[in-house]
Amino acid sequence: MTKKEEALPMAPVKGQKPEEEHPEWKHEVTLGEESKPKVRMPESKVEEQKIELRKMEQGPILKNPRMLYLIAYKMEKNGYIGELENKLNIFLVGTTKDYKRRHRMGIVIGGESGVGKSWLLKIFETYFPEDVVSISRMTAHAPDYMEGMFSGGTCDGKILLIKQIEGAEDSGPAIMIMLDPVSGGLRLLTVEDKKIKERVLKGMPVIGTSSVRVSFDPQIIRRFLDIHPDDSPEQTARIMEHDAKLEEDPEYEKNCETVDSDIKEIVGTMKLESSKFGVENPFASFIPPKIPKVILARTDILKVFGMIVAVTHLFYQDRFHFTNKFGTETLIASPADYYLAWRIVGKTITKRLSGISDDRITILIKALEKIDPKKEGVSAEDIHKAVPQYQMSTIYEGMGELRNQGYSTTEKNPKDERKRVYKRTGKALTPIDIVFPDKQIEETYIKFVKEHFGKLDEESGKKHALSAEETDLLRKSLIVCDIATGRNITKEVISEETFKEYNLGDVSV
Repeated sequence: MTKKEEALPMAPVKGQKPEEEHPEWKHEVTLGEESKPKVRMPESKVEEQKIELRKMEQGPILKNPRMLYLIAYKMEKNGYIGELENKLNIFLVGTTKDYKRRHRMGIVIGGESGVGKSWLLKIFETYFPEDVVSISRMTAHAPDYMEGMFSGGTCDGKILLIKQIEGAEDSGPAIMIMLDPVSGGLRLLTVEDKKIKERVLKGMPVIGTSSVRVSFDPQIIRRFLDIHPDDSPEQTARIMEHDAKLEEDPEYEKNCETVDSDIKEIVGTMKLESSKFGVENPFASFIPPKIPKVILARTDILKVFGMIVAVTHLFYQDRFHFTNKFGTETLIASPADYYLAWRIVGKTITKRLSGISDDRITILIKALEKIDPKKEGVSAEDIHKAVPQYQMSTIYEGMGELRNQGYSTTEKNPKDERKRVYKRTGKALTPIDIVFPDKQIEETYIKFVKEHFGKLDEESGKKHALSAEETDLLRKSLIVCDIATGRNITKEVISEETFKEYNLGDVSV
C-alpha cells in the first residue's frame, strides 16, 4: 500500500485540476532530485536543476518566500530523507521555545519500534544543540533531579527531549507531565501511596518525545502535536540507500554531518530578534467555523493557531509589525501564514478530527476496505496478511480503536466461536472543508493592515492609503511558495481579485 493510498484527502485549492497539475497537494512528495533514489540523468538536466536551485537560494534566506522549501531541502542534505511535513513540524515546534508561553508547542512522534522516531527527534539536537536538555525516558523519580538539569533554573528557551514517553508506568509511582501556560510552568505530577505530589518547575519548555502506542492517551493528544513516521516501502528504500551511502562514501557522510550555515542563521537570528515579537492574527475568528464540532477540536484549533504563529515568526522580516495598545511589539499573521501552517499540520489534524489518532489506524481501514469489500467480516489473521509489517498486538489494539470510534464492529467468528471477526460500518473518513483561496480572510487581513498602517492621502482624499514601501511589504506578505517544490503557487492560494489588485505576479521570488 502506498503512502498516497494511506493518507486522508485534504480539500484542494479551489478550481484544482487533476493531481498532476498540483503536486503540492500530494502527500507523497519529493524535494528535487536529491531526495529520490539515484537515477542517472543527462548532464544538461543536472546542470539545469543546479541553476534553478541557485536561483531559489538567492538573497537572504530569512527574506526568501521559498524558505520552508529551502529548509526542508537543506535538511535533506543533512540526511533527513523524505518526511516533508514531519521534519518541518519538528523544526518549527523547536523555534517556538523562545515565544510567549501560550505559543510554545510540544510534539510526540508515534509509531512502531524501528520506524525512525528517534531519527526524527534528532532534528532538535541537530539544529538547536545549545538549547536541548535530553533524557532517555520520564520516570517517577524525574521530579527529584530535573530542576538541576536546566541552566539558570528555568525551562524557558529550552527543548526538553524525552526519547520515549513510555516507562513511568512500569517504574512504580505514576507520573504525568502537564504543560501549563496559565500558571507558567512545567508541572510534574506523581502518585505515591494514593497521594498526588506536584512539582512545578520555573518556566515552560518545548517538549519533544516519542511513543509506541497505537492509540494515544487523551492527555497526550491534547497537549502535544502528534506526528507519525512514514513507514511506506518507498521511504524505507530511500533510508536504506542513505545508510548505504554513509558506509561507502566519506564525502556523503561528511556532507550529512555538516549543518547548513543558513539554518544556523535562521535559528540564531530568530532567537535574538523574532522572539521579541508577539503575533496578532486579525482573521483568527474565521478559522474555528471551518473545523468540525468535535471535542478534540478544542485543542486541535490551538495547534493550528500555534503553527500559524511559528510560520509568522519564521517570515518575520516580510511581515508587518507594530506596537499595540499594550506596548507589545507585534507581528501580523498573513493569509500566506495560514495556508502554510495548514499545509504542514493538516495531514495529522484532518485524521484525528475524523476520529483517527495514528497513520496505522488509517492503514487498517484501507486494508479492511480491500480484503472485505462486502463487509462480511474478516479475522485478525486475515488483516495481518494484508499488513504484515504490523505485529498482531498492533492489529488488536488498532482494531479496538476503530471499534471505539465507530468504524468497525466485532462479532463472534461463525467458523470458530473462540475467535472474533471484524466488520466495517458505514462510517467513512471525511476531510475537513479547508478551501483556498479564502477571500474573507484576505479582505480581513488587508483591511487590518490599511487601518493600522495607512495614512490619509491628501491628493485623492482616500483614507488608509499605504505608502509605496508598505504596499510592497503587503504584496510580499501574500506570496506563497509550495513547501515541496519551491514553486510559486500564489495564484492558486490567493484570490484572483487580490492577485490582480496588488500585482502579485510581479513580486520577485
